Amino acid sequence: MALYQRIMVAVDFSSYSQAAVNHGVVLARRLGAALILVNVINQRDVCTIERVLSNQSEFSLDDYIARQNEERTRSMQALLEKAGGSDLPVEMIVVVGVPHVGLLEQIEEKRADLLIMSTKGRGNLADAVLGSCAQKMYRRCPIPLLSLRPEKRS
Repeated sequence: MALYQRIMVAVDFSSYSQAAVNHGVVLARRLGAALILVNVINQRDVCTIERVLSNQSEFSLDDYIARQNEERTRSMQALLEKAGGSDLPVEMIVVVGVPHVGLLEQIEEKRADLLIMSTKGRGNLADAVLGSCAQKMYRRCPIPLLSLRPEKRS
């Protein structure tokens, strides 16, 4: 039995997402594992859009979410292609929710064996006030978590 059969990569489209996808592709290829790319549309943002759209008859929240799903799936495909992983078995998932909760739900639903995610390194004040998805995942993730830190620039 392979150590990791389903590798999940959390994709937030920050400048660090490419490194996370790159690692996922390398590991999936070397281990013969399936790759799952997951992006969570933040529920907070959806609620804001819903309030804005409530006065508009031309657009609906469902249209907004559908467009976001299409755009984010295309963006994940681009990250995958840049990482050289187009030939791998890959599932791309976009869900709406609280980011860490959405990731935990997908880990359970897809029975992932390993989660790869990057950290943005916002700083202590932002984390104390806003919280950090990465911090919450470190505390709650039921599977091994590979955390990628930003590379230091010289």
